[in-house]
Amino acid sequence: MLHLIFFSILLIGFVIITHLLYKKLWRPFYQTLSEIRRFNIRNSEIPVFHANNVREFSQLNKAVEILIANSVQAYKIQKEFTENASHEMQTPLAVFQSKLDIMLQQQDLSESQMQIIQSLYEATSRLTRMNKNLLLLAKIDNLQFLDTQDLNVVEILDNLLPFLLEQAEANHITTTIKTGNKSLMIQANRTLLESLVNNLITNAIKHNAPNGNLSVELEQNKLVVCNTGTGKSLNRKMLFHRFGQMNEKVKGSGLGLAIVKQICVQYGWDIAYDYENGMHRFSVVFG
Repeated sequence: MLHLIFFSILLIGFVIITHLLYKKLWRPFYQTLSEIRRFNIRNSEIPVFHANNVREFSQLNKAVEILIANSVQAYKIQKEFTENASHEMQTPLAVFQSKLDIMLQQQDLSESQMQIIQSLYEATSRLTRMNKNLLLLAKIDNLQFLDTQDLNVVEILDNLLPFLLEQAEANHITTTIKTGNKSLMIQANRTLLESLVNNLITNAIKHNAPNGNLSVELEQNKLVVCNTGTGKSLNRKMLFHRFGQMNEKVKGSGLGLAIVKQICVQYGWDIAYDYENGMHRFSVVFG
């Protein structure tokens, strides 16, 4: 009996000591893992890893530090290039578009000349919109919209809908608006919230079917935008990527949903896409 008790105590002690040694041995690894999880490339802060006496973990920390430093540097270069390029392109595009405006007003243009100039004008307009959206994305990435205020979502919708509904009517789209929760207040930047709503509804108009339907609903803390469209679901993997849904038949920049996604990421809102019964459904849940 004493042998059994002694063996049990010995076994329990062995398990406890093994567990403590295991925790001590792997503590540097979990500290490194915790720092990696906290890392956010948008903040450009390289994690500081704790020194340890395990050679393999020290080598791992060094390799991760180099990888993160290179990633941060590449991200900064790409971000600065996008912002600088967008700024530099603004003036030439504005001048080019104004010159085309003047040419379109001339009375002695032949039909073929008019078509060429009109084509150039449309291409320039599209490039201008793309440049504007790229600049907006760069500003969001740079956290330049940190100021927030209490905003009524219905008020934002009421301000934007008249112009957007005119676009829908011009495209022979039937619209349905339901604002059930008229008191929904969220903390956000007004410019970003307006951009999110505008891009969602504009996307639903541009990619709608001929004589299609569009619905905008506000349910509790959720904004839902639905539209008729192609007879299949969109590519979910590419849907919110920049230029992920480019369509030559649609006059857009291919950046609208990427902007929506980036705004949702900044505020921790959830955005989802579903396709059912011929309707594309985008929903944003305000956290």
